[in-house]
Amino acid sequence: MKKVIWLLALIVSVTACSKDEINPTPGDSSVDYYPLKTGNTWKYSAVNDQATTQDVLSVSGQTTIAGKNYFTMQAENIPTGFYTSSVNGQSLRSENNTIYMTGTLDFNLGEFLPINLNLNDFILVKSGAANSQLLSTVSGSMSQTFENIPLSANYTLSTINQNSLPSYTSQGVVYNDVKVVKFALNMKVTATVNLGGFPLNFTILESQDVISSIQYYARNVGMVHAETILSYNLQDLSNFPIELPIPQSETMLSNEFLIDFSE
Repeated sequence: MKKVIWLLALIVSVTACSKDEINPTPGDSSVDYYPLKTGNTWKYSAVNDQATTQDVLSVSGQTTIAGKNYFTMQAENIPTGFYTSSVNGQSLRSENNTIYMTGTLDFNLGEFLPINLNLNDFILVKSGAANSQLLSTVSGSMSQTFENIPLSANYTLSTINQNSLPSYTSQGVVYNDVKVVKFALNMKVTATVNLGGFPLNFTILESQDVISSIQYYARNVGMVHAETILSYNLQDLSNFPIELPIPQSETMLSNEFLIDFSE
């Protein structure tokens, strides 16, 4: 059962001591909540109920896309955390105190329903955004045959600025001026079953957030904590002639904590 929910995720201390306080450093306001400079490196502890691992994410260089300058994000090894998996290999840029992401995002539900999203300047975090403000959204549909059952899905990926905090403590470190952003993938899945020669459609997954990641971005530091819930609840199909070889429901919680940031 754990295998299915992990497939959902694969589809994406600062240098002071643990009790120190991290204060914003005066400088170029364009970096705001995600310092983008070649060589900048973030080290995260990725924690779930199965294991604790370590991911290292760096700005590996620069590239030009459609005449705009971007910074390339690269993980040291294959990342295990949801956030680092999502950002790994993407191109980020900063403009007007907004961080944009461009690239291909894979949410691979294995054989069940792989999703590939092409993102073009999808907003990760924005300075000055109001509470509950929608930052970016992209929607689409796809189809896949699983165990001889045709499936179709509608999905929406979005980021929402949930809150702005004067300070936030993670792993004993106090960060000042923090943006709280919700990164969510909402899905609805329908199956087509042939009964007596007639195709009938059944909704097997009502519209719901199968991925919900609450991410904390500290000014001039970047993403310092991500709490991600990967979950789904299928419809009760016991009275219908449909059998899917996956669990009826599943939930898994994971956390990624910044343990070091270097420039």
